[in-house]
Amino acid sequence: EYQANLKYSLASRNETEYKERRKKTGIAKPSLFSGLQRKHMLGIPGCFPGNIMHWACLNFTDLIISLFHGTLDCEKPDSKVSWSWAVLQGTI
Repeated sequence: EYQANLKYSLASRNETEYKERRKKTGIAKPSLFSGLQRKHMLGIPGCFPGNIMHWACLNFTDLIISLFHGTLDCEKPDSKVSWSWAVLQGTI
């Protein structure tokens, strides 16, 4: 979708059309990330640092804390008793 919107914006015939398309798509110009080889990145917009930051700071952190506290839900035959990584339990 990003590539199609970028192509659409850049194909504008004049400044007025460019401004209109830029506003419509939210894309003003190619990203610096467009210069990276596709096989070495997550793709646009997935590679944007803001998206990665949210994954690392919000979702991943919550998962790790839940693992260390042993508060994640589990199903049989799994047992929280066997979780050697759940070290932040009880009086610390």
